[in-house]
Amino acid sequence: MDKTVTGLFQSQTQIDILKDELENEGIPTDSMAMIGRKVKLENATSDPNAKTQIYRQVLVSDPSQNSGYRSVEEVTDELSALGLNEDFTSTYANRIYEGNIGVALRVNEGQARVASGRFRNAGAKYVKIQ
Repeated sequence: MDKTVTGLFQSQTQIDILKDELENEGIPTDSMAMIGRKVKLENATSDPNAKTQIYRQVLVSDPSQNSGYRSVEEVTDELSALGLNEDFTSTYANRIYEGNIGVALRVNEGQARVASGRFRNAGAKYVKIQ
């Protein structure tokens, strides 16, 4: 059964460290999604009725916006689209809206605990496995 490991980071540098640590452990990062000031998720699924939705990251191009989002609710919607538990979305959404970067990584159950440790090593806060 797959699990989602999530955490909040303060900088892209921390995420780069995370990617290196995960790759050193043999944990694939191709399912990693980031949500933050400079990136947003966009639904990339061609069929709106598909059972599984696929999201891709897009850069926010309007530098006049303080963050890439107009509201905390908009961030919450994107977190929910990733399948995150509603209990966690409010904490994450507020911090992402304030400028942190949320990272979600989908891995198998055996890799989840190792991945969560790597999240913490790289400086993530509020690390959760769902």
